[in-house]
Amino acid sequence: KELFCEWNPLTTGNISSLRVLKDTLEKVNIDRCPRVEGNFMDLTDFPRLKALKLGETAVTGDIRHIGSDDFSSLEQITLPKGVYDKIDRDLLADEEIDREKGWRSP
Repeated sequence: KELFCEWNPLTTGNISSLRVLKDTLEKVNIDRCPRVEGNFMDLTDFPRLKALKLGETAVTGDIRHIGSDDFSSLEQITLPKGVYDKIDRDLLADEEIDREKGWRSP
């Protein structure tokens, strides 16, 4: 249910390979693994994903492409600098995105 990989500069791969765990993963924490790449939007349809932490990775994407049906269970997200329009706090704290997704602010 949880994937935890932190402080490992030797870890490589693409987050799209997590798709085989789509119906299982609830928490993904890949942080300080600069050789992990991919587009965070590849995880938008993970039905159980509640927390996504991808800080200090080579993951990219654009938060403006998040639709109302994307990340249906997500409560917390941390994105790396490579994500366009990245915010430096939990997604739940961004009021504009909260309204679009129908989320409550903490």
